[in-house]
Amino acid sequence: MLIEHIKGNIRDGYFKNMTVDKVSIEWYDSKKKIHRLLSDKGRDIAVRLSAEEQSRGLCQGDVLAVFDGEAVTVDIIPSKCIIVSRVTKMEMITLCYETGNRHSPFYYVPDSENFLIPYDHPFEELLHKLNIHFAVENRRLDDRQRICASAGHNHVHVPVSHAHATESEHE
Repeated sequence: MLIEHIKGNIRDGYFKNMTVDKVSIEWYDSKKKIHRLLSDKGRDIAVRLSAEEQSRGLCQGDVLAVFDGEAVTVDIIPSKCIIVSRVTKMEMITLCYETGNRHSPFYYVPDSENFLIPYDHPFEELLHKLNIHFAVENRRLDDRQRICASAGHNHVHVPVSHAHATESEHE
């Protein structure tokens, strides 16, 4: 079955009484335009999202299809994350700078007031050096909680000209 539009989210009232059949994806695949997935109940699901829906990404609980009262939903697989909580203002500024400088995805979970970053060993070492306290745990990275748009490389690096002055310019 080909899915071209997200129908809603399982938390929406319309889907409240439906049973669920899940398709599992990794967080880093949530913004792919085309997916070929197999549901927990063996349904073959092909997804081709519009540009608008692709930029939004697939989120936890998104409903891709409905079959006889059963919703096929997205299940983001939990992955290893760096979790930062209770930071000072200066630590937050540093964390935001370092995350942005590395073009790393950055998530905020309001219920727990945690910041999540996909695990990266060099980033873990940097946080140790900066004395920013953190934990490493498996968590679900849902694009609704993403607070930076660094899914791709969103700016241009302009090469700096290294022109040297000629001897006549020094005189």
